[in-house]
Amino acid sequence: MYGIRWLEFNKKDQLVMKEKYFETEKALDKFIEKLIQKDNFHSIYATCE
Repeated sequence: MYGIRWLEFNKKDQLVMKEKYFETEKALDKFIEKLIQKDNFHSIYATCE
């Protein structure tokens, strides 16, 4: 399993932490590419294998 934890702003402009897990590294990489395009994205906190 590959995971990511990131920070983004919610609708109230509060910073919230989210996490998600993937079965392959390729799926994680694809998610990261889309994630950093989001307007409410702040930063990546951590990734894991």
